[in-house]
Amino acid sequence: MGTYPWFAFYPADYLRKVGHLPLSTQGLWMWMLCRMDESPRRGFLLYKTGKVIQDQDIPAMVIDTPGIVRRALETLETHGVLSRDEETGAMYSRRMVKDTRKRE
Repeated sequence: MGTYPWFAFYPADYLRKVGHLPLSTQGLWMWMLCRMDESPRRGFLLYKTGKVIQDQDIPAMVIDTPGIVRRALETLETHGVLSRDEETGAMYSRRMVKDTRKRE
């Protein structure tokens, strides 16, 4: 789990990668980053138990419709913001994973 009460945020990268996307997509990505920071495998979207948070789990967690969440996830993937682990299917932030490796 994250050992710091903060994570690095890169405004220029954020604006370049997601600043031009719909606000709902930007908000979902920020929520995901916060969850990834608290994950047992930092940078990956997992429950505290280590189980992968599935696409269909997210609408109830963020109190939004499945359609809006699905479109936002598709947009994040299409624009190369969101990555998925080939083995587990877990969504992750390449930057957060890289920063975690450096920090460790």
